[in-house]
Amino acid sequence: MALQGIYGYGWIIKDFGFRDPVTSAPTTWFGVIATSIVIGMTSLMLGICIMIAGDCQRHFTLKYHKGLIITGMSRYTRNPNYFGENTNICVFRIDDRPLARRSPARLLGISRIHPSFLS
Repeated sequence: MALQGIYGYGWIIKDFGFRDPVTSAPTTWFGVIATSIVIGMTSLMLGICIMIAGDCQRHFTLKYHKGLIITGMSRYTRNPNYFGENTNICVFRIDDRPLARRSPARLLGISRIHPSFLS
C-alpha cells in the first residue's frame, strides 16, 4: 500500500515539473459515456465471435475427425464457448452499473461472484 502511495506522489511531482498537454485536456461526460459504450460493444462482439467460431470449429472438426480437438480456437482455450460467454457476462456486469459506482473492484467482479463463474 505504501508503494502505491509513493508511486502516486511521484506522478504528482512529475506533473508539476512537466505536464502532458494531452492528459490535461478537459474530459466531458459525453466522451466518457461514448468511450464506455464503444468498449462495451467491441467486447460484446468479440465474445459473440469467439462463441460462434468455437461452435463452427467443433461442428466441422467432429464431423470429419472424431476425438479431442487441439487445433484452432481450442489451442488457446479449452472451451471457446465458455470463454466467449464469460466475456459477454463481464461486459454486462460492467455496463449495468451507474457510472458513479464503477469502482475497480466491482469492475473486476471482486465484490461479488457471478453464478456462471461457479460452474
